[in-house]
Amino acid sequence: MPKQSPVIRLTWINLMLLLVALSVPCWAQQFTGTIRGTVSDSTGAVVPGAEVSVINIGTNETRTAMSEDNGTYVIPQLRPALYRVSVKKAGFKNATFDDVKLDVQQIREVDVALSVGAASETVNISASGTSAIETTSPTVSTTIENKRVVDLPLNGRNPYSLATLSPGVIPGPGSSPFISGGRNATSEVTIDGISNVNAENNVSILDLNYTPSVDAVQEFSVQTNSVSAEFGRLGGGVINLVTKNGTNQFHWTLFEFHRNSALDATNFFTNRSGGKKGSFKRNQFGGNVGGPIFKDKTFFFVNYEGNRQGSANVGTFTVPLPEWRQGNFSNLKNSAGQPIIIYDPLTTRPDPNTPGRFTRDPFPGNIIPANRISPIAAKIMQYWPLPNVAPTNINTQQNNFFAAGTNISKSNRIDSRVDHNITSKWRAFTRFSIQFKDASQPFNHYGNLATPNNAGPTVNTAKSVAIDNLYTVSPSLFLNVRYGLNRKTNVRTPFSTGFDFTTLGFSPAIKAVADALEFPRFDVNGLSSLGQETFNDLGIFQTTHSFNANVTK
Repeated sequence: MPKQSPVIRLTWINLMLLLVALSVPCWAQQFTGTIRGTVSDSTGAVVPGAEVSVINIGTNETRTAMSEDNGTYVIPQLRPALYRVSVKKAGFKNATFDDVKLDVQQIREVDVALSVGAASETVNISASGTSAIETTSPTVSTTIENKRVVDLPLNGRNPYSLATLSPGVIPGPGSSPFISGGRNATSEVTIDGISNVNAENNVSILDLNYTPSVDAVQEFSVQTNSVSAEFGRLGGGVINLVTKNGTNQFHWTLFEFHRNSALDATNFFTNRSGGKKGSFKRNQFGGNVGGPIFKDKTFFFVNYEGNRQGSANVGTFTVPLPEWRQGNFSNLKNSAGQPIIIYDPLTTRPDPNTPGRFTRDPFPGNIIPANRISPIAAKIMQYWPLPNVAPTNINTQQNNFFAAGTNISKSNRIDSRVDHNITSKWRAFTRFSIQFKDASQPFNHYGNLATPNNAGPTVNTAKSVAIDNLYTVSPSLFLNVRYGLNRKTNVRTPFSTGFDFTTLGFSPAIKAVADALEFPRFDVNGLSSLGQETFNDLGIFQTTHSFNANVTK
């Protein structure tokens, strides 16, 4: 009779203990923080069994722990906020620390010295007397707190730009700086403990899924060295951002930031060509509101930001003269002013004076007859605009066309969050952020579908979801379960999408091997190109799920 496979049954408590056995202490590895310290008396002797309460000043959420036999206490998994720390023990006066500021991923030491006296007496101690210096972790980290996030000027209002305030951080492309000498594509960025990095599609750029509004950011930290093993797949550093949550007090703000080119100087090249200064206008507007749904229990925060921008886009190109379009190259010269002779390929014959070589006759007057011009060339010629400025070189007609216009972009984003204390031991929050209809319309320099500037209308959307649960199993055992979802789409369309290139005279057979219907790329020596280079219809759809379970003992 075959042996049966052993069956292992674990109760919920057994499973918890197993997870604890497999885990290691994880102080400051999350986006939350920790308050810890030692309770002693006036002589310096430790005081065990003292009740330590940590109260969130904004929400009145209270966490309690008892000092151990060695007088120490630890209260982890606290959200960044202002706290009140209260300690009481029979035979001693109560001690209270107000305005204890806890930053993201910080371990805050609050040591308490109790004085002998009645429990009805309370000693208020300034939090400035407590140590805010990191003494328990080797991680080198800089916190960019809310005041700097909101008050410092930010061109474009991208909160990640403030990461460069940290030592060892320098700007990089987009929103991804270089940290501690590492490639910017090897850093980790999180929002509320959820990775904000999409699957890499460019080896030199960190593709961030979502960028929250400045007004939705509580604070963030930048870890530059000795990063915890929790954060994998990185060779640079970690940016850990925390969003705002509601409190027991209603708060709301409205904002409007405006820039206008009326206050800007004219571009040098625009001045040289005699063109008109390009327009630049940016309006960033919105507001937020937060407060209680049920006091001391449920809180909300909602932020909206819109952006409407028009930025100048200028370009200088070299286009064929009107007579060149008809085959008349009688004035074709090189940069030194010497004539460039065009020879008739149909007159090719052996050179009687030099055996093994061939010779040709020039076109009379350097004019190509109309019946010798390719029908395809005659059709594409209409897509080059006519010269509109004096060339920088009269011989080659270089830079004889100037175009100035405006790139248009529009974006809208909403950050929303609900925090709820389900029971005295179970608290949770959910955040939903969305950037929708982020559309850009670049200026078309040629004014037709054959423009060579490598761009086209683009529409982006991004969604970011975080669901976090913290359950207090016992005063010294905590379970944190977190789920995150990132979803980003990028759809861009070239100016010539849908163009049937057989209308130019190409064989229909080419359609069988062409990967898109667009205007072909033409590169002509001495002239600016026609058609967009390697720019096909593109759709990128990225979805990332993440799940984190942490046990802290």
